[in-house]
Amino acid sequence: MKIVNRGYIRITPTQKFWEWARIQDEEIDASIDFNEPNVYLIEDEFWDDALVLEKYFKKLCTFECYQVTEDDAKIITPESIEDFMTYFQIEIGSTVIDCLKTPINKD
Repeated sequence: MKIVNRGYIRITPTQKFWEWARIQDEEIDASIDFNEPNVYLIEDEFWDDALVLEKYFKKLCTFECYQVTEDDAKIITPESIEDFMTYFQIEIGSTVIDCLKTPINKD
């Protein structure tokens, strides 16, 4: 096992996100589609979660919304972290451990 030089933001959509998603696509079922959180790797050395979230929240929201629709006119555009937090639960951490021996690939 190796410690990776990254921190993480783990995002889980809230009920409010699923309500928005169903407006975009009536066939979305929160119990089946996208039912696991996404993990985004970030810098590993940070001291203030709020500053990290301020840096990334708009990009993260856009990426999460693109899983439902790629129509820029329909994606959620939070004006503040507080607004973002109504759509997503987050967890921020500074330790990422790679349990595999194979190299990490990028797309």
